[in-house]
Order: sequence, then structure tokens, then C-alpha cells
Amino acid sequence: MENKNLEQFLRNHLEQIQQTPDADTWAQIAKAQAPLNAKLAWAARLKWLLPTAAAAAMVIGVVWWQGAARVKRPVVPAQEIMLQVPAEETPSIFELETLPEPIPPARQVALPGAMAFNKVPTQTITFEAAAGLTYRNPATGTQVRIPAGALVDANGKPVSGPVHLRLREYRTFADFLASGIPMHFTDGRGRFFFNSGGMFEVRIEQDGQALAMALGRTYEVEFSPTHRLTDANLFYLNEQSGQWEYVPAPMSAGDVPGVQARVVSAEEVSNNNRRLKSDPCIFQLAARMQDSTLKAEDVQKGIKTGYQLATGKMQMPTWFRKNPSLSVEAVVNHSDRGAVRLVHDRDKEDKFFPQDYSGALTELNALKDCYFIKSGEVEEGTAVDLKKHKNTLWKGVWVIPDNGSHCKVEMLSDKGEKIAFFAILYSNVSVNTKEVLDTYRRLRQERLEASRQAAIALKNFLRTAPIFQAPEEWCMSDADWIAWFEAEKARMALRYEALMKSGIVLDDAQALEAIRQYRLREREHFYQMAKAVSVTDPQDMRMVFRLSGFGLYNCDQIFRFWQPEARVFASFRAPDGSPLAPANIMLIERKSRACFSLFDRKNLPLWAGLEVELFITDKRGRNFHLPSHQYLALLQMRQHPDPCPIVLEDITAQTNSVGGWMQYLQGQDIAL
Repeated sequence: MENKNLEQFLRNHLEQIQQTPDADTWAQIAKAQAPLNAKLAWAARLKWLLPTAAAAAMVIGVVWWQGAARVKRPVVPAQEIMLQVPAEETPSIFELETLPEPIPPARQVALPGAMAFNKVPTQTITFEAAAGLTYRNPATGTQVRIPAGALVDANGKPVSGPVHLRLREYRTFADFLASGIPMHFTDGRGRFFFNSGGMFEVRIEQDGQALAMALGRTYEVEFSPTHRLTDANLFYLNEQSGQWEYVPAPMSAGDVPGVQARVVSAEEVSNNNRRLKSDPCIFQLAARMQDSTLKAEDVQKGIKTGYQLATGKMQMPTWFRKNPSLSVEAVVNHSDRGAVRLVHDRDKEDKFFPQDYSGALTELNALKDCYFIKSGEVEEGTAVDLKKHKNTLWKGVWVIPDNGSHCKVEMLSDKGEKIAFFAILYSNVSVNTKEVLDTYRRLRQERLEASRQAAIALKNFLRTAPIFQAPEEWCMSDADWIAWFEAEKARMALRYEALMKSGIVLDDAQALEAIRQYRLREREHFYQMAKAVSVTDPQDMRMVFRLSGFGLYNCDQIFRFWQPEARVFASFRAPDGSPLAPANIMLIERKSRACFSLFDRKNLPLWAGLEVELFITDKRGRNFHLPSHQYLALLQMRQHPDPCPIVLEDITAQTNSVGGWMQYLQGQDIAL
């Protein structure tokens, strides 16, 4: 395995997600399915009755309606089965000759968004509907089996004569980018990214018209994922909504209903994409080896912070002990919370003052000799009655100066209630209230910046600590090591006191030599562990899907990254400055080899420390690219007034085919 392909271990940033259904979920589904089951049961009974002429006409009408509904309804196809097939048990394949007649062009399917510009080529195989088909793609090994006499037209009538199988597969980053297919998923739990093990698209046509499977019939697709996926699920693209829908496998006796796709961790995504064993230590080592930005100054600052923590001159914050992987922005946001109540004047209740009982919002001290009087509403038609909030505990209070002593007050309660109103600041003493508000704003900015710098110092301490760790500490998680640090304070004090006395905090050359020795040690440790890592052949993970509907399917995992460091409201621009209207935004993260698309085409997430390549296909079918170094530079623009202009390179000419995408990605040194 090449060093440049080692992944970053994504640690402890996922939200806690309910992965099992409620107790009555399955019962609700059964209830919803009951009408359809009843219809099918009646259809079976009517088959054996001797109808009168009128009844016969009604039966024909019912059968026709069922067939038409079976073809046209935009629902997830039923009766899908997922099986793992060991290589030695693979059924023998008998390939049929395709008919020599000219092959008509594929039917144009109206697809939403960037999928309308899909450039992935389609295989076409012609066969007799009455005979069925078993076809194996010689390039990928994917097999499609259509049973004899199982196809019907849009009216539910059996089909005979030559028909055309259209098979298309999506297996590489080039395929995903060329297709415009959305690589994200939403259900009742929220939004997730896809980590695809490959997609396949199966359609059958006759004379330019889409065909379907007869009611109760299924076809089979034997598919080999591009790599081994932990807890892979099957998804089906609803082409009317443009949304992916989860396809649950049917239950066997004794199974527990599972109507939601399982969410995997970001660690598992990296593990699967790199085909590494799920060994926490090897991921920790891989992540550290990827960090090539350590400088002498980082080491020196880390030692100073470690010395202060170990000797008790600096207290370990609670957030750092509980969740050391929190981002700096998350820490700063958390520090902007207090415990505030509105204190009203005894004689005149419209006078009030926000009193912080936590002591966290120190900027409120600038207002100690002042009081507010509400002067108006922020939202027309909505009246904020402060008398109703005398006992409300507010965790967030923000005073936004407007003009002179005028301002806007925004408040967030501990229960999530938000209010906002206009107010005027008055003083009990002879002071300039405008200057008071300016002081309030300055103190708040200073407090937030102090929180930011403290978080940066702690994160830097954690980042540089492995340089000086003993072997028994090398494979600890961040949280475990912090707990160990606290429990071994005396030992840690000796370590960091010795480092302070060694002169390394003043000698850049000594600090750089420590980094070099650390990298040599980590590299040797990693390669010793990597000898035990086995590479999985995806061919031994073949799956058979028994399907009732044609269309686009995805063999996939769903996951979430941690919260981004920041977000910017993006205004995407072409090189000439003209605005872009994105139809699809795809991201490729180099270290984890994850490829996914964004839900929101304006609110762009920014993750520090990740190497993200951003690609846009606009509504005109043009392709644009923002390289990873420019993506990281956007973190410096997070305070930019909205919207933030982002200029991308136009790569349309180089990416007008899958082959073009492959060449472009290879030229950018992006592994396919």
C-alpha cells in the first residue's frame, strides 16, 4: 500500500442515531400493505370462478388496472432479496447470442437534475421475451437473469418477440461524476452521505417502450461490489422525485423487522474504502502519518500547554475531557452560552436588565449601570411579551448595536425558544450609551477569541502529544489518552518538565528533529502492523438481488461526517465571473476515498484537515472543479459577508465522457 493512499481515521464525530425502528413500525407497514394483499388475494380467487358476461368484463378491467398500476406507480419495487453467494457456489452461466437485427437507440428517460447529462455508456443485449435471458458482463462479472415469458407492457399484457436489455454500471469516481447521480440519502432520521460499492441500472424495452415484470414475477441481478462494504444496503432511485429509497430485504421466520438502513461510522467507511481490517490502532497511525503539516512552533506550543496541564497551572476543560475531538468552532459556539434571566425594575416593569448567573457572558458587565426598554418588534404582526418570560432561563443573549443607543436583542431559551425585539439602552448614570454598546461588542469579541485560542492550544497539545508518548500509549484513542493523562498526572508532570528543561521549546532544530524521529517511529510501527492486514477480494462478496422493478439500484452504505468547522453561503462563479446554477455538487475526500454529493447547493460545509475536491455540474451540463487547496482556503473566508463568491475552473472540454473524467482525475492524482 502506498503511503500517499493512507487514510485519515475519522474519530468520534458522528451524531447518535437511532438505527432500529419503533416497536409499531412493522405493524404500520403491514397495515399499509393489507389493501394490496387483499387485491392480490381476490385476483387469485376470481381466476377459478365462472363469471357471467358482466362479471368477466369487470375481471378484465381489474386485471388491466393492476397491470397498469404495477408499471407506472413510482414506488420502491417489492420483493427484493439480498444474498451473499460464495464464489464456489456461483451458478453456471449460459450466454445467449444476441439477435443480428439492428439495435434501436435507447429510450430517453426524463431524469431530474444533472442525471439528464449522464455520459456513462449503456450495454444493449437483444433477446426473445418468450425465451428469457441470462447475460454476464464480461468486464465486471455482473449477471442479469430474465425468466422466460415474464415481461409485460404498460397495460400489463404479456410481451413476445425481440426485446432489448439496457444495462449500465457505475463503479468508479469517473462514473459517479459523469452520471450526475445524487450521492446522498434522506429518511426520517435525517440526512446521510452515500459510500457506494457500485450501482447498476437495468431496463428492458420493446419498440422504444418501457417493459415491466409481470405481477408476482422477479428477475435476478448477481452483482460484485467494488469493495467489501460493512452492512451494505440496497437503494432504489425514484425517478419521479429524484430521491433514493431504501429497499429492505424480506424477513425470514424469527427475524426482527428492519425498515431503516443501518448507519455506519466514518471509520468503517475509510476501512471499507481502503480494504483494511478494522483495527483502531492502524487507523490512528494512518491518521498521524497523513499529518504532514507539523512545524517546530506547533511542537513548542504543545509542550508548553502540556506542562501547564500536567502541573495544574491550567485546568483541563470539561468539554476537552469528554469530547477532545470537538472542532474549534463547536467549542467557541458552546462558550457563547450562559444562564440569563431578565431582571425587571420594581417600579417600572418595562425596564429590564439581562443578568447572567453563570458568569460566562462577561460582556454583559459592560451594561451593569444600564437598562433596556423594549421599543418595537422585529417581525411584523408578532408581539413579544417580556412579562411572560420573567422566569425563563436564557442560555443565549445577543445585543446587536444598531444606531446610537438603539439595538436589537436576540435570546435563546434553554428549551430552544427564540425571541427577538428592538430595544433602547438607557443609563442610570451619566454615560454615553453608544460607547457602552461599543464596549459590550468589543468584550464579546475578545471573549470569543480567547475561547478560540484556548481551544486551538488544547487541540495542538493533543496533536503533538504522540511525539513524546511511550509505546503503551500509541494505540489509545484521544478520549482514552486524555483520561490516562489525568490519571497519571505525576508521570506527565515529569515528562513535560523534562521537555521544558531540554531547551526544545527554544530550539527549532531540536523540535524539527523530534518530528523527524517521530515520523520514522510511526512509519515502522505502521508497516509492522500492516503486515497482518489482509486485502479482501470483492469477488468473494458477490450478491444476488431478486427484483421486481427495473431502474437504478445502489449497493451502498450511509454515513455522516462530523460537524464542519464552518459553512459559507456560496455564490459559485465561472472563470469569467458569470454565476453558476449547480444541478449537482460532488465532493471527493482524498484521504478516506469517500465520494458523495451535497444536499444544499448554496450552504457549503468546510471541514478543516480534509482534502476535499469539489466538482459542480451546472444546469447547462457544464463541469467545474475547485481543487482541495482552494477548498481549504475558504476557511479563511467564513466571516465573508454573504454570499461568498467562489470561482471554479471550467473543465467541460476535458470531461465530456467517462474516459475524459478518468484522464482528468488521474491528472489530478485522484485515485479512481
